[in-house]
Amino acid sequence: MADVAGERLKAGVAVTLPDDLDRRIPLYAQIERQARKTHRGIWASTFQMPWLHRKFSPVNP
Repeated sequence: MADVAGERLKAGVAVTLPDDLDRRIPLYAQIERQARKTHRGIWASTFQMPWLHRKFSPVNP
């Protein structure tokens, strides 16, 4: 069975959650670091993390 989350992280179209380091899935954190390092997908530009966007954006009526 394919690991869809892992493939999305590898392609740079997903991010890991901002959990405590001991709660993260180490393999996913490693895959994300590699995508960041090679500037794949969203890591090729600047963007706001989804949880920050939700925190600081006004709620739609």
